[in-house]
Amino acid sequence: MRGGLPGIAVALPAYNEAESLPRTVPPVVAALRQVTDDFEVVVVDDGSQRPEVVRSVVEAASRARVLDGPGCGPAAARNVGVAASHGEVVAFTDDDCRPLSGWLAALTSRLAAGATVVAGATRPGSGRATVRASQLVTNQVVEESRGPDGEVAFAPTCNVACLRAVVDAVLFDERFPTAAGEDRAWCDAVRAAGHPIVFVPEAIVDHEPALSVAGLWRQQVRYGAGSYRYLRATPAGVRPQPIGFYERLVRRGFADGVDTGLLVVAAQVATGVGSVAEAYRARVGG
Repeated sequence: MRGGLPGIAVALPAYNEAESLPRTVPPVVAALRQVTDDFEVVVVDDGSQRPEVVRSVVEAASRARVLDGPGCGPAAARNVGVAASHGEVVAFTDDDCRPLSGWLAALTSRLAAGATVVAGATRPGSGRATVRASQLVTNQVVEESRGPDGEVAFAPTCNVACLRAVVDAVLFDERFPTAAGEDRAWCDAVRAAGHPIVFVPEAIVDHEPALSVAGLWRQQVRYGAGSYRYLRATPAGVRPQPIGFYERLVRRGFADGVDTGLLVVAAQVATGVGSVAEAYRARVGG
């Protein structure tokens, strides 16, 4: 591989994103070609309603293949993709993301320099207020976890890469059945195993979910449920975000625009609803 690293695999869970997947797979392949001739893309279809569309998109791309996932959420799907791949570097993105040119070049250059886990920056890939509000919430968590050394405590798995030895030793926790909380748990686990997460701001992915206002509400309810599961599953030293975090988040939302600010507020209400609902389910279910 150019740059002194071995081959690269990209593991990509897919679920009902037939419209966005054609904007994801070709840029992933292009980013891989910039850095290596030894690569593969493993798309794990986790029960999409139109699997034939997923298969047609992936099969049209170079060195990309589709596997059937267990239908148990993105954590399990990523584990399937990792197990089926062969690269000594494994990168992750999502089916509603569009990596920019130079994405993997930036990530792998830091791995070649000695890092074991790296994460890039994720931007809203649409001007819609719902997309901007959703990404602003996630980015706030990333930015407030960033230390002066350039490391982060959390990075969403739509823009992460690591050495295979890391993810072979620290799989994604399949107790998280939805796209909520599983990436925070994985970040905690790899850091506990002695692998700092190095932030690489020039490795950029645009996140382009098809997100209505109702969709944003459902997403944030799901995030709230995942947050509760995450806090329940992690050591007692992990605590919810302090009140100042939410104050800064809301200010940033309104700085982006009144519509974005109002949606950020609504998103936090939805997160609270999801957390309370999950706590109730956990209590009733034991």
